[in-house]
Amino acid sequence: MYTEAVILETLRISSILPTALPHTATEDIKFHGYDIPKGTMVLANLSANHHDPEIWGQDVEEFRPERFLSPDESTVVRHEALIPFSIGRRICPGETLARDTLFLFTANLALNFEVTVGNGEKKPPLESQEGITFAPVSSRVVMKERNL
Repeated sequence: MYTEAVILETLRISSILPTALPHTATEDIKFHGYDIPKGTMVLANLSANHHDPEIWGQDVEEFRPERFLSPDESTVVRHEALIPFSIGRRICPGETLARDTLFLFTANLALNFEVTVGNGEKKPPLESQEGITFAPVSSRVVMKERNL
């Protein structure tokens, strides 16, 4: 359960794709007071959504998996504003495979290794290198095999 909360928080804070793929309005529409004419290209800003303090709280830039747990921390709580794979009919077709792979990778990593920062190293930053996708900033960690 906590592993899933860690993955959800990672998907929120990392926003690998800053925007969803472009879409085109198929008809004239009014959205939140804005007129969007037919044929207009529309991009959803996923990164802004995942870092909005009005949605996630003032600690939005802190890595806090507990935001995806119930108050008694007994269940995972999904938040409708978490949309790392986009939303609607054009959602990423690989979402299920990606979520399953993330869970297996993360759980096996935590089970088999103790991950720490090296001597004299700082904690890896939460910032990313911006481009078409966001990539993590290079950092060093120590992975020590657990004796199970």
